Amino acid sequence: MTSRLLLSAFCAVALAGCAHHHGQFRTPDPTRPTIVLSPLGQLVVDQEPIVILLKKDEPTFITWRLPPGSGLTFDAAGGGGITIVGRTKDADYKKIPLDTSNNGSFACFVGEKGSQPTRAAQADGAGMRRDEAPVNLQAFTCGLAPTIARGVYQYEISVVSPAGVIRLDPQIMPR
Repeated sequence: MTSRLLLSAFCAVALAGCAHHHGQFRTPDPTRPTIVLSPLGQLVVDQEPIVILLKKDEPTFITWRLPPGSGLTFDAAGGGGITIVGRTKDADYKKIPLDTSNNGSFACFVGEKGSQPTRAAQADGAGMRRDEAPVNLQAFTCGLAPTIARGVYQYEISVVSPAGVIRLDPQIMPR
């Protein structure tokens, strides 16, 4: 009886410790994937592939983010960041030859949604809107047109680290 009571008390204390776990778990949001650097120096996206539900009459935005304080940035000057390679599977998820005809359905830029540089700022290479704060180089946004062909799109991530440029080629699945 004493051993049962002791075992029950031990289990209660152990389970109570689990209730106080303050982890950083969050439900994945396909419009806000996070990119981290593994201990081996490789990029990892917290969602692979990104499965996105498109809005009916307006663009759907995806904003990739790099961890603050990581030393990682999207290369605004070098044209890096997120580059759409093309569609590699059709709407039934059957493999197809690389299809780049829908790449124009993605409008991508360094920064958060709403921080797109104006045409004047793009022309002078400033990478920011006039009279406003610099663009967040740890965010990269792509807007997907609601009419984009469904399927699987390959894309490339290019990030600048203190050690140089790091690349990864994950996928997006608009539905």
